Amino acid sequence: MGILDGIVDWLATQVMNLLDLASASVLGALGCNMDTFKRYFPTASAMYEIFIWTAIGLVLLNLVWQLYRCYGAGFDIDTENPINLVVRSVIFLLLIWYCDDIVNLALRIGGTPYNWILDSTLPGVQFGDFNSVLLVIIGVIANGSVALIALILVVILAWNYLKLLLEAA
Repeated sequence: MGILDGIVDWLATQVMNLLDLASASVLGALGCNMDTFKRYFPTASAMYEIFIWTAIGLVLLNLVWQLYRCYGAGFDIDTENPINLVVRSVIFLLLIWYCDDIVNLALRIGGTPYNWILDSTLPGVQFGDFNSVLLVIIGVIANGSVALIALILVVILAWNYLKLLLEAA
């Protein structure tokens, strides 16, 4: 094994270590925990408050409009029962007000398998081993400096794995 093979092997190992670090941080950041999400994206908290108050305003505006149609429009327009309107609006206002708790409950229930995957003690995929297997396969097929080809293939594999990881998260 020459100097070039050693350098390429070291570079492939560093690429795989960076990929493992990126995959662990991405899976941790984009997991099923809203507190972690708010810590990484603090703008989400401010936008959440804006969306909540906008939704409450729209529901109340709709309630006022529908009640005005019931009482002020006359009898020739088919309108809904005002008690049904108020009850429905109160239900939606409560759902909007407690949506953060509802989402956290759903994430706790639905995120259990995801947390099992994150907390598992199974060994992860070692891409350095894949690089050595790739070197053996290419070395049998061709002679010479094939380590560069293996490094290029490992970088392509790492890039596709990172894209798949982001897509899945």
